[in-house]
Amino acid sequence: MRILSLLLALGSGDVDGDGCDDVVVADHGERVSIFSGQTGERLASFRGDGEQELRWGANAETLLVTTPDSRVDVLVYDPVSGHGGWFSPDGTRVGFLPSDPRAQAPERTHSLLYARAPGGGVFVRHGLVMPDRLQHPNGVDVGMIFAIDVVGDADQDGVTDFVVARGYGRDDAAAPSAIISGRDGATLHELQNGEATYASAVATVGDLDGDGANEVAVGTLWTRTEEQPYVADERVTLYSSVDGSKIRELRPSLGPDERAGFGARVLPLGDVDADDVDDFAVSATAHDLGPDEARTGSVTVFSGKTGARHFTLFGWQARSGFGHHLRSPGDADGDGVADLFIRPRGGRPWVLVSGADGALLWAIRQNKEVGYTRAHGFSVEPIAGHGPNVLRLVRRH
Repeated sequence: MRILSLLLALGSGDVDGDGCDDVVVADHGERVSIFSGQTGERLASFRGDGEQELRWGANAETLLVTTPDSRVDVLVYDPVSGHGGWFSPDGTRVGFLPSDPRAQAPERTHSLLYARAPGGGVFVRHGLVMPDRLQHPNGVDVGMIFAIDVVGDADQDGVTDFVVARGYGRDDAAAPSAIISGRDGATLHELQNGEATYASAVATVGDLDGDGANEVAVGTLWTRTEEQPYVADERVTLYSSVDGSKIRELRPSLGPDERAGFGARVLPLGDVDADDVDDFAVSATAHDLGPDEARTGSVTVFSGKTGARHFTLFGWQARSGFGHHLRSPGDADGDGVADLFIRPRGGRPWVLVSGADGALLWAIRQNKEVGYTRAHGFSVEPIAGHGPNVLRLVRRH
């Protein structure tokens, strides 16, 4: 059985009342921990109550959500099992997710959870049947998808629409990614100029061209041709949600035989450089730092207005796939810019870096006994000879 791993943004929430957004994570040991965005110190930690639906696994998603009465709650959800619920920061359960079997019987379907960064608003869409294929509640088969995001009301029919990074179509052939109607599941616009591609990521990145509608970014790693099913073709392409037209394309600077995994993840960040246009980050999870540091992985923040690179941050270890998990908790350090929460493929460590310049705010790592704890001995330093604003995470032993 193929499981879709939907990498979602972390919601923003000020748990400790210091005016900065804090961070919540779930670990493999079924524990949820909340960390101060400013200091990285653990504010709270709790486990499930032992019931099957609270036995969160490695795929658990966590969100901090500010309620209408200004209370910050924790949302925990496992997209594989469909289990989860709402909790207060001390671990007291205050509600069920609609996908919980006790709240939605007799048939349990998975929900998709979104928290836009920054802002903390949550969008929950029910009735999407997984794994393997995405199906609208009215029965329309959208095809197999690798990522999904909310795009807003693209067709102006009063219903929120979606953009999907689609790996396969109805006949299991590679299919173009598309903007999908939230009303009936119909394809509103095919993206990637109708090419048959294997898209890896998709994100709504804000209004980049000033027309009042959101644009979407699609990360592509492979293209399918009549001669070959998999042709390396790494890029991130920006499209209009109004008509699906291409606005801009970003490609890595690589040799003909090099592969960087550029476009594996895309993350909207809001306006990082104060030019009134939203910016975004892109992971290149197989990006080589040097001959002896293959597949270290990197994350680059790009200008949404011009496509220029603000900075690139490499991981600290070869073959770690830095940037495999890429999210934002909002503005953790209080400078008015959304920050980046990054983890390599292996899971150690999570690092929180400034969205403005890539400076390290703090790091956490997993402890088998107590869950995630603050990690020390890491720093971010410039890389000599790699051009301006090229940085790497360094671990001091």
